[in-house]
Amino acid sequence: MDIYDLDNDGSNEIIIEPEDHNTFYVLDHNGNFNWSGPATDNISSISFQDLYRDGTREVIVYSRDTTIPRGQISVFTRPVCYWDPVILPPPILTGPVAYLRLL
Repeated sequence: MDIYDLDNDGSNEIIIEPEDHNTFYVLDHNGNFNWSGPATDNISSISFQDLYRDGTREVIVYSRDTTIPRGQISVFTRPVCYWDPVILPPPILTGPVAYLRLL
């Protein structure tokens, strides 16, 4: 578990890696789920850096397969979801799918 202010809002986020070792979760400072990211193999380490110099720190994950000597570095940025009524039709809230645009 790590505690870090990823989005520079003055409140720390909580980054946890459960026992499955191939997904991490980001919670807000109250412990509510914010977002998550999958890794291809077992997560060995997680670090944080503002790679794009936009004021938001990316989550950098090093994962490796435990059966062969190789590893992978993955970079995650918090996904942003917003409603754009000009581009998208009104959401269909009665069905299983709502229209959203992901950045």
